[in-house]
Amino acid sequence: MRGDVNWTQFTEFTASAILRELWATYSTEEYGVVELDVQRHFFAHLETALASDPEAFVPIGGAQEILAKVRHAGWTPAIATGGWRRSAEFKLATAGIATRGVPMVTSSEHERRTDIIRRAVQLATEGAEPEQVVYVGDGTWDVRASRDLGIGFVGRSRPHRAQRLLDLGASAVVPDFADADALIALLSESRSLVPSAHAG
Repeated sequence: MRGDVNWTQFTEFTASAILRELWATYSTEEYGVVELDVQRHFFAHLETALASDPEAFVPIGGAQEILAKVRHAGWTPAIATGGWRRSAEFKLATAGIATRGVPMVTSSEHERRTDIIRRAVQLATEGAEPEQVVYVGDGTWDVRASRDLGIGFVGRSRPHRAQRLLDLGASAVVPDFADADALIALLSESRSLVPSAHAG
């Protein structure tokens, strides 16, 4: 892969979508062959990274408990990630985050982030129409997806990088999940958490 890739050029920021766009631009091989090869190398790099620097996989404050606390507060948690399923499961397990019974949808199932989120909601609610939906994410693409879906969004970012999410229309950003009560209080205001349509 070329080293001069402009990561802001991609129309969808998920592992599958990025790979497909790069494949369409740079490769003449069959997509399925390229996909398997890239995934194999990517997963090998993850394992090497863990072996060389276990601290790189330490979860942010409160992450290990937040799913259980959100559920206890009456919400139904789900995981919607733009990473591949195998890498997502690897990172969660390495970080010691228990996900048993929590629906998870990844870019192994859908390329578009909005489709990933929509499917995660369907699985969490067993197809019923949810009263409230709030997506918690740390990327600018997460803000845009929430805005496109018309759902609430809470950003997770270190203070010095929070402004990028606020500039795109996020109205709430937390530094981590250490203060679970504060996050859960935010969730109850889901309608006011829908990113501003005029931003970004």
